[in-house]
Amino acid sequence: MKRSCFLLLPLLLAVLLAVACGSSNTTTPDVSAGADLYQEKCSVCHGAERGGGIGPGLVVHGLTDGQIETVIREGRAAMPSWRGSLTGEEIDNLVAYLSED
Repeated sequence: MKRSCFLLLPLLLAVLLAVACGSSNTTTPDVSAGADLYQEKCSVCHGAERGGGIGPGLVVHGLTDGQIETVIREGRAAMPSWRGSLTGEEIDNLVAYLSED
């Protein structure tokens, strides 16, 4: 009994490691897709060139990618939350576009 448990432990650890590594998001955000999505979903309020309109300008300086992501996901003030409307990949693409100089 002890021997079979000893032999199964490395197999179990290998499976757990494979599952953990496979669940991480390793894709690189697509700035071009973020720009397209911005024009489709955001430009109505924030302007086609990110300079503002109904909503504030989005030429962001000093915000981290994490802060930008939080604002998109959770909303702020009059801006609605996009959680459930945009996928994680779409939000990553928007963040990449908005972070671009």
